[in-house]
Amino acid sequence: PLVTLQAVREGSIVLTVDHNSKVEVDGKILGEAKANVPTEFHVAPGTHKFIFRNEVLGLVAEQSFQVLDQEKRTEPNTIKLMDDKPTVKNK
Repeated sequence: PLVTLQAVREGSIVLTVDHNSKVEVDGKILGEAKANVPTEFHVAPGTHKFIFRNEVLGLVAEQSFQVLDQEKRTEPNTIKLMDDKPTVKNK
């Protein structure tokens, strides 16, 4: 059989959270982010729903981000979990 392989496009996004958080993307756990430390996540380009959870403090923030190819990376984003309404700030 003939098999053709294609390189998978990869994008990345750099996020900073104000409290340690588990990070889910589109319903799948992607990893953890430490408070106030920029963390890079690698996901396919496109729009993805990110959920940030701090189970100790009972905090949850949800935000959709447009992830671009690595060559077209955007500025880092800061996610605040402690506000009344979780917010996202572009630096």
